[in-house]
Amino acid sequence: MLATLEKIIRKKLNEVQGYYGHLPVFAQNLAVTARGYILSKMRYNTIFWKTLDRLRKHDNFTYEQMIYYQNQRLRETIAFAYQKTPYYHRVMAEAGLSPEDIQCIDDLKKMPILTRDDIRRYFRDLLVKDRAENQRIIVYTSGTSGSGIPIAYDAETLAKQWAFLARQGLWAGVDPRDWRVTMFGSKIVPETQNKPPFWRYNLFEKEILLSIFHLSEYNKKAYLHFLHKHEGKILDGFASVLGIIADMILQENDCIPMKIVRSTGEPLSQSYRRKIERAFNCQVYDNYGMTEWVGLIQECERGGMHLISDFGVLEILDENNNPVPPGVEGYFVWTGLIRKEMPLIRYKIGDKGMWKKNQFCPCGRPYPLVDPTITRDSDILKTPDGKLFSPRVINQFLKDKVSFKTCQFIQEDSRRVIVRIVPGKGTYELDARRLVKDLISVIGTSMLFSIEYAKEPIKRDSGKIPLIINKSN
Repeated sequence: MLATLEKIIRKKLNEVQGYYGHLPVFAQNLAVTARGYILSKMRYNTIFWKTLDRLRKHDNFTYEQMIYYQNQRLRETIAFAYQKTPYYHRVMAEAGLSPEDIQCIDDLKKMPILTRDDIRRYFRDLLVKDRAENQRIIVYTSGTSGSGIPIAYDAETLAKQWAFLARQGLWAGVDPRDWRVTMFGSKIVPETQNKPPFWRYNLFEKEILLSIFHLSEYNKKAYLHFLHKHEGKILDGFASVLGIIADMILQENDCIPMKIVRSTGEPLSQSYRRKIERAFNCQVYDNYGMTEWVGLIQECERGGMHLISDFGVLEILDENNNPVPPGVEGYFVWTGLIRKEMPLIRYKIGDKGMWKKNQFCPCGRPYPLVDPTITRDSDILKTPDGKLFSPRVINQFLKDKVSFKTCQFIQEDSRRVIVRIVPGKGTYELDARRLVKDLISVIGTSMLFSIEYAKEPIKRDSGKIPLIINKSN
């Protein structure tokens, strides 16, 4: 029932957004809280608490016990995918494989690599075939390439995924139901609103959502005043958004103490970490994850970035899909261990990283140390009226644009932006017009957007593909 409601809400979100924008603020808070009620029931249910209890026990495993658990879950995942999805039944049969051929992590090399293009092309065949459609929630992710792909999950997977995030909170000494301020992509404040409050309340989840679409020098005072009122709470957000807020605080020679800061959604550079910790006078906990929910890397209280082995299997491979040794950068290839609605096996997401040479962490937990390297190195988009849009904000507009191979934004000067698209198959011209319309609805008409099609994305000298290139800096 709850999954059906969530599916309906997501499907009607754009349509409902217009009505929501005309409500008074107190009614918007009620609407956000009502949505929070549905999400809280899906997230903090019996499955969540049982999973969290089990995960806490995993923290005390030996490394050998964790490998044994991984292999057991891997065998179950392979058998499930073979039996329940047309895609894996077909590709395994074509490769002459049966589930019995995959007994451990080392056997995964027998399976073919799954790419983003494969997901786009075979999405329906990757779905579990005997699941009721109303229990299937479909979302979109643009990843690091600036092009969207569809991903499906169910209520059970959502609760389990939420338990993994809660376990990291326990490492940091915070309760799963503590009050938190979040800075993510929800459009909870109408785009046309130009004065506070730029926040809305989700009372059921003890969450205050702070708009990331209204950050500007003009609104800086309101944002900092709000954060001072909520000192000591948990602060969650995208790394680049947290960096913008930290800059605002430090420019005022200010400090706003928070309990902890959790960064996710994009790489956290050392320079961002330092200024965020200075601005909020607390430890920053980094997270590497993705909408596909196949892999997770989390920072512990001692600063180690750990592969969360009970969430997914990670291979780090070179250009020829061979394993790389510790200390050598390679491509992340993930096999999810908690997904039921849409299993993803040997999924090459496009990100890179390396195994740490020194695998010792003082925390003592049985999760290997990994160094995710930065895959997207982007600037900030700045409007003539002083608004600041981080890469993760702009990224929100790309998630449902599935016909792009890549998309980048070139800010030529204070008013002109080129939307540079490497087209894929399908209605890319229609998606490009929709994208510009979406951008104007949030950024306004102070900027002129033009569309340009290209054969390849622009790369930095390092080989990284920036989402935003700001030539006006």
